[in-house]
Amino acid sequence: MTKSFYPFGQIDPFLDLKIGLYSLKDRSEKLIFSSDIHSNLELLENLGNIILSDFKYLTHKIQSKLENVTLYNLSNCYIGENVILRNCVLNAEKGPIIIGDNVEIQDYAVIHGPCEIGLGSKIAPHTFLRQNTIIGENCFIAGEVKNTLFFSHSNKGHYGYLGDSIIGQFCNLGAGTTSSNLKNNFSYISQFSIEINDFKKLEVNKLGVFLGDFSMTAVNTVFE
Repeated sequence: MTKSFYPFGQIDPFLDLKIGLYSLKDRSEKLIFSSDIHSNLELLENLGNIILSDFKYLTHKIQSKLENVTLYNLSNCYIGENVILRNCVLNAEKGPIIIGDNVEIQDYAVIHGPCEIGLGSKIAPHTFLRQNTIIGENCFIAGEVKNTLFFSHSNKGHYGYLGDSIIGQFCNLGAGTTSSNLKNNFSYISQFSIEINDFKKLEVNKLGVFLGDFSMTAVNTVFE
């Protein structure tokens, strides 16, 4: 992995930064997805691969009672200890679902794999977590989230769509915060480069928002 994910990981020692269940140090020592990633964009593009690698490493797949939950492809799920599942749907037909210890998934939430939820996080009622989403530890998540990484201790506690984004540690997204991830003309995204002091086109046509550690948004914030 790269030596920096600036503006993320500015709080803990960098190697202690967790992506899902594992820190960068763990990933390096245990060879859990140790591929080189050189930018935040590459990190975003590899979320699905990270989840697949984590699932292959995990053993003892089911460690909590499975009551009042609708499951598709149980063999593709990892559920840790003391997990609370309330009338939710786990659909692992298109990729694994990893749920860490002490996670609570509340009523009528729907989760589609590949998806990973870190230790102690809570998923609010009616939340929809779509493919290639990683939620860090001790987060509270609501609304619709797709292809997005949340680092630890961040909250998106209300409705609103967030796609193709990275959210740092200790962030809080106000109710209704939404990110647009597709230009109206479907063209490639441009990103400002400090190196050339100008915008350069990226070879992607979907990109949401990167919010560094301790960022906050007001009610009904829209990123376009």
